[in-house]
Amino acid sequence: MKIIKLLIERSVFSLDRPFTYLYDGFESINVGYRVLVPFNKGKPIIGYIIEIQDNNKSKEEIEKETGFSLSYILQIIDDKPLINDELMELANQISSYYISPLISVLQTMLPSSLKPRRSALKGPKIAYDKYLVALDNDVHKLTAKQFEIYS
Repeated sequence: MKIIKLLIERSVFSLDRPFTYLYDGFESINVGYRVLVPFNKGKPIIGYIIEIQDNNKSKEEIEKETGFSLSYILQIIDDKPLINDELMELANQISSYYISPLISVLQTMLPSSLKPRRSALKGPKIAYDKYLVALDNDVHKLTAKQFEIYS
């Protein structure tokens, strides 16, 4: 079980505090990922992960310890973090220097299609490249499809 702290984007409010959620899935998750979470009576909203803590306790034990009812992450949106550690540190420094909500700084750093808001899911997606490495260069053993991929 992982305890996830994330920032959310609300157009009406500048909520400059992290919200806590739980994650017990098998997919890779890290700081800098966007996730879909239930918020305000279960309405899905995008959050931006800023901290992850591993924990061996059950949901009930964590809720008793924190005193809050916690929800699970609905969906992981990204395959890789959008902002690395150095840019996250820069965002924290900008936020404290200009007394601006951290989520606003993060939104400024990202292109509009990757911003942590629900409308960004309708825009262009991140294109990830996959590369294959040939273990044997003998093309005579390959099928037509394998030869096409090899070429």
